[in-house]
Amino acid sequence: MTIDEIPCLRCGTCCSLYQPLVTDEESQRIADYLGMPLKTFWEQYADTRWPIPGKHLIKHEDGHCALMQIEGKQHLCMVHLVKPDDCREWQESLEKKECKKGLLDQWNLTVSEDKTIVGEAEDQKRLANYLEEIA
Repeated sequence: MTIDEIPCLRCGTCCSLYQPLVTDEESQRIADYLGMPLKTFWEQYADTRWPIPGKHLIKHEDGHCALMQIEGKQHLCMVHLVKPDDCREWQESLEKKECKKGLLDQWNLTVSEDKTIVGEAEDQKRLANYLEEIA
């Protein structure tokens, strides 16, 4: 398996390392999707340490984005259909250190210099089965 064949592994590493910046318009879109008033959305999900008017950081809870749900190995975004532009612009790639970390942490696999996924055959098989499942 090569790194070019890998979709997002839903490992949650990027969602654990970064906080997306959202505009007021994005906040309203997400609040509407969640069925809550904008003020409630900000109270529940905005990091109050960010002091710039019109922009908000999504806070972290339990070491990851407050909008993430964990189901087994999958780290799923509660607002995937209306997720912030910062998240939309993220392009998964096993050339990125974050995606390599997720591959190692979740699957005990690494990427070789010739850009193939390496590790125990059983771990590779589990990953292949998972990728088929989420396809």
